[in-house]
Amino acid sequence: MRDVNAKDKIQIHIVSSVKGGCGKTAFSIFKALELANEMRRNNLKNRMAEVLWLDADFNGTASRKLIYGVDEAEFANLHEKNTIDRLREDFPDLFKTVPSNSENLLCFDENFVPYTINDYLREDIQSIEKMTVHGYAVEEQKSGGTAGNGTGCVNAIVDFIFSSGRGADRKMFHYGNGLPTVEIGRFTYLMRAMLLKLCELGRTETAASRKEIVTSAYRHIVIDMPPGDDAYASALLETVRKMAEKDSRLELHLYTLTTSDRGHMYAVQENLKSICEQLRSSLHTETVYTVLNEVREDEFGSSSSPNDFSLYMNMIKTCRDGILKEYPGDNLNLKVLFCRFQNEYYQFCRHTDSRKFSFEIDEVR
Repeated sequence: MRDVNAKDKIQIHIVSSVKGGCGKTAFSIFKALELANEMRRNNLKNRMAEVLWLDADFNGTASRKLIYGVDEAEFANLHEKNTIDRLREDFPDLFKTVPSNSENLLCFDENFVPYTINDYLREDIQSIEKMTVHGYAVEEQKSGGTAGNGTGCVNAIVDFIFSSGRGADRKMFHYGNGLPTVEIGRFTYLMRAMLLKLCELGRTETAASRKEIVTSAYRHIVIDMPPGDDAYASALLETVRKMAEKDSRLELHLYTLTTSDRGHMYAVQENLKSICEQLRSSLHTETVYTVLNEVREDEFGSSSSPNDFSLYMNMIKTCRDGILKEYPGDNLNLKVLFCRFQNEYYQFCRHTDSRKFSFEIDEVR
């Protein structure tokens, strides 16, 4: 296995949760935006996405409907004023300004992309490009509400591959009423083929004719997994790990999310032990994150210190230290993250006319 330069590495981020309803999809999008913001700061000239967000929550996601639209008419309605082409008319220097922060207005290319990952797994389409949606996180500041009299900048460029939210499409992955449409072996083959192609798009190569380094496409792939541990989720995680064992270019990051609910935290603690046991004999290095997610203002603390999270942080750190003591090993790196959703995101979830994605992700030392 050849040595790989850090610049050649492709990071795969797998976002999981023991149960649903803990903000897993939101966190995975926030993480993709954070990574893309960093990529853009490092290379302002590159207008291609270096981060891909992949929706693998096949059992019941609403992300496509909420964020993008289920059909061309809804897409046009949702993004009437905020497609990237229309914003560029108001802000010609949209791509030239240095990115500022993580409070983003999410917008997309002018053209609607009709296909989802369900079409690929059903083998109705083979081209990844046909289901790839090009997204942009933009900050805009208009002076006096007049078009052209303000400033705007692209904070992040992210490609999206959505799952379908339609009930008929979700049945492709449901056990119980007979066999699902997509057999596990076929699912594994197709997902592996897709991920290999996505990783090849992210390879940094030397152009022989020009003797220069050409970087294309994805440096980070963020996968939003189904909640829990069903057969498809297990097969996908095993596939990614086998790829990492064979390809030193790949680095894995596994995020397991918890809310402030005590029962949820206990379930996550047990899940982390299972993860550590799996990694004990693995051949690859994997960074595992416990994420305290969807924390709102004034959720913890007292009236004098309403945002004091120290008690919960200490509980999380004690959990981490205990697990590392029980499962020592050079191939396990266990960290704790704290993700706070801002009010703009909650407004987005409740009002289609407010489309700001605002968040903070911090590591707990």
